[in-house]
Amino acid sequence: MANLDTTYFCKFCNHKTSSLLSKIHHAHAHRHLSAYFHCGLGHCASTFKTEAGLRMHVIRNHKIFVSHAVRPTSVNIINHLNDDLKYQCPIVSCSQRFFMYKEFTKHLKDHLRSGKSVPCPFSASKGCTNVSQTWNSLTGHLSRKHKNECCERIPARPSFTVGPIEPLDSIPDVETLFTQDELNEYCATTENNVQGSLNESLVTVAQFYQKLEYKHMVPASVTQVISVEMKTMMMDLQRCMLSSLNSALGNEGLSVDSISRIVDSVKADSNNIFEVWRTLRTTYMRKKFYENNFCFVEPLKLPLPNGSTFYYIPLAQTIKAAFRNKSWSFGVSSSSQPHSGLYKDFKDGSAFKENIFFQENPDALPLILYQDAFQCVCPIGPAKNLKHKILGIYLAFGNLPPEVRFKKGSIQLVALCSESDFDHEAIYGRIVQDLLDLQTDGIDIPGVGFVKAGLAFISGDNLGSHCLAGMLTNFSRAHYFCRYCLLTRKVFNKPGGEVHKFKKRTVESYNHALHKLKSLPKAKRIKSGYHGIRFDSEFNKVRGFHVMNGLPACSGHDWAEGIICHDLKLYIKYFISKGWFTLEQLNQMIEKFPYCPEDRKDRPVIIKKLQKNRIAGGAWQVWNTLRLFPLIVHGYVKNVNDPVWQLLLQLRDLSEFVFAPEIHESYLAWFQCTIYEYLATRRKLFPNVPLRAKHHFATHAAEQILLFGPSTKVWTLRFETKHSFFNKSWRSANNSINFLKTLSYKHEFFQSWLRSGGGFECDFGSGARTPLKLGLYPQNVKDVLKSSNVRNVDVCEHVTLKGTSYKKGNIVILGTTSPIGDAFNVGIIHLILIDSLDLVTFFVKKAQLVFKYQVGMFKVSVTSNEYQCVRSKDLLCYYPLSPYVKDTETFVALRHAVVNTPVEL
Repeated sequence: MANLDTTYFCKFCNHKTSSLLSKIHHAHAHRHLSAYFHCGLGHCASTFKTEAGLRMHVIRNHKIFVSHAVRPTSVNIINHLNDDLKYQCPIVSCSQRFFMYKEFTKHLKDHLRSGKSVPCPFSASKGCTNVSQTWNSLTGHLSRKHKNECCERIPARPSFTVGPIEPLDSIPDVETLFTQDELNEYCATTENNVQGSLNESLVTVAQFYQKLEYKHMVPASVTQVISVEMKTMMMDLQRCMLSSLNSALGNEGLSVDSISRIVDSVKADSNNIFEVWRTLRTTYMRKKFYENNFCFVEPLKLPLPNGSTFYYIPLAQTIKAAFRNKSWSFGVSSSSQPHSGLYKDFKDGSAFKENIFFQENPDALPLILYQDAFQCVCPIGPAKNLKHKILGIYLAFGNLPPEVRFKKGSIQLVALCSESDFDHEAIYGRIVQDLLDLQTDGIDIPGVGFVKAGLAFISGDNLGSHCLAGMLTNFSRAHYFCRYCLLTRKVFNKPGGEVHKFKKRTVESYNHALHKLKSLPKAKRIKSGYHGIRFDSEFNKVRGFHVMNGLPACSGHDWAEGIICHDLKLYIKYFISKGWFTLEQLNQMIEKFPYCPEDRKDRPVIIKKLQKNRIAGGAWQVWNTLRLFPLIVHGYVKNVNDPVWQLLLQLRDLSEFVFAPEIHESYLAWFQCTIYEYLATRRKLFPNVPLRAKHHFATHAAEQILLFGPSTKVWTLRFETKHSFFNKSWRSANNSINFLKTLSYKHEFFQSWLRSGGGFECDFGSGARTPLKLGLYPQNVKDVLKSSNVRNVDVCEHVTLKGTSYKKGNIVILGTTSPIGDAFNVGIIHLILIDSLDLVTFFVKKAQLVFKYQVGMFKVSVTSNEYQCVRSKDLLCYYPLSPYVKDTETFVALRHAVVNTPVEL
């Protein structure tokens, strides 16, 4: 066997060991950072949710120095334990066996969820003939008829040790859990690292306090009570232990001097534990420890022209801390790929590709800024008079993967300022100065070298983006209200104005407006400006960036919280007036609709009053209302050719396209034409309901995709979730004195915990895994599995890949069969297969999705009994779909349009 690196390295600190026992024991020191188990053998990056998963990984993949007991249900040893497995699945086509009763009943529950009937598990031994259709009936039967069998004592789990193995099948039987050599090595390591253990315990307890106060938002006063109580309990335990030890040694006949020496040595060891509490005994000492020992960036208190202050976190320090973040695989940016017509991220857009700075520095770090004002107190509550509306400026790193980039913990704080004290030049000017320094000089990152950074784009809602760009912010009255073109309100309100093309705003037109501003009186300059521009933005000083091509639209605000929520309410009022259904009937349908687990998280909100001009709910709730509306009212649509019904379906198609995570440029012409058609029809059918500014903004959606890529990669919804951290922090602080300092410091203390490893999340997770037994399946299934070269794999009920969950019964899109994207080849997941490298394969039954234009839904059609194996990476769309059954037909509602392949016209 080749010589391999048999050292286990810790992901979060410098600890290393050659003992798996020591590795697992050390992992508990970081239990307040991550609940996952990291392999670390030879710097292996694999991560597991359970200790058993780690053990089996070492057995399978490294085949060396495995000396920890393996769970009896683990896949590689289950065949060796068949005689000891107590519970067997009563379904003949399955017949899986289990050691633990809890795992056995969970397996039966999965069968019932999939619609199968489950015979009594004790039919063979007791002759019981009961068959259950539901989980409640099964548990009721077992508790009434087989209570003794269910409560029998389960035999102890077998233990064994696996050393270096040649063939994986030959697992020796030993009675000890660990080898004596490893125990000796572990003990020697522990004895030689007493001081290291003390420091390790100190860091562990400090991270526990951090997690309490800054993740779970426990007030500092409560944390102090917990700290004092823990110390008191330890003193009581020490006193009882020393008293019992003194008595036990006295009964053994030892001399008083010997007893005293032994008790003193034990007491000295205990005092090391008390040293941890003494170091962290007060709130002040804990904060100082966090600042000195963790990756903490101190917020700066900076003055404003009106005498107030704001808090600012230096960009350079934040970037340095990001490279030390143990939760990320953080590196310098790589240059964008050659354009293939597919837009997947902001780097595919022309705004980034044509940025002069990033052209000259292709490895520079792209930074994404976001600004928004938010309220920390309820505006109608008893604290409504407190001036706690805050302007928050956040930062995201463009070189992180999209699934990590906009997570709440990945978003960094740049500045906090009271909205009433906001000063454009003072606050944004300081940020711009740091950006210029990063572009010119860069920063020296240990182990990486000099890294430059530039500004890619600035996200924000329309109000914030107009304010940042120095433009008018009155969208209901301003003559020039669009930041993309020189449209005037007078022309927009005329018939045909919704499709009227106006001259685009450019850097040159912006500079021309600034030049004209100088000749205007100050009062007019502030009130109406010139062409809607009032002053020059500080961010125009950043090389390669300009507000005319660096402020993307937010589809969450423009579409979900703009066009959809207002127009859908208009259409619902029309349907009610036509007698299709009443408001009470619609609300009952919304309440009783059988939402799948994914849709239930953001289920539509019931409509309380028709008088309001918009649908209630957040952006994603509003989108789900429109997306599921044809299914919700299925059977109540009296005329599928009604022009308003067709207009609703057209709005749904457009919204699916807007929310697509990948878009091919060949669809943009259709998209642009359909938007114009929708707006013209909307004005024609409802001439008395004027179009809003956001209806016009929608006409620039195709241009925005060309500039910034898919809208979901540049929108503000993920940034807005960051506000919740500051809202919770303000409530847990229990005071409003210098609240900006409180919030900024709390955020940076939380970030220091995340950088220590607290923000790590596993990209892969699965349910209980059992070996694939081909003998249990029909011949056609065996043939497909063998032809796909599926060997030595496990079967599980559900799996999670980079935050996306797949389970049996989900529908996955395999490919398209129509040149215009209205028919797809899909697969219904029957088995989820996982190999030793945690690569996922779906065993699916082939089906087709065919679009029914009358109801605007995709119908699932199973035309054959064919099966196929498909890798997760080969899916046309990564998001799984849940089927809905209506009138014996099965439908699916796409989360977004699948437009990532070229359209053939």
